[in-house]
Amino acid sequence: ARLGHEMRLSWRTGVGMNYQLESATDLPTTEWRDEGAPIPGTGGVVVIDVPLGPERAKFFRLRSP
Repeated sequence: ARLGHEMRLSWRTGVGMNYQLESATDLPTTEWRDEGAPIPGTGGVVVIDVPLGPERAKFFRLRSP
């Protein structure tokens, strides 16, 4: 959900897993950038607010390295 100049993202995590949120400003792309530090899984739902910045568009993906 968009909240002004931020995007609220949420997902269910697995215990012992780590998640890295990445973003890109154009698709298709091979230039994904990390959005903050890795997020540890707890088995519950994680909710984070991510600044959108000045880009015209911003796409997100979640990696579990």
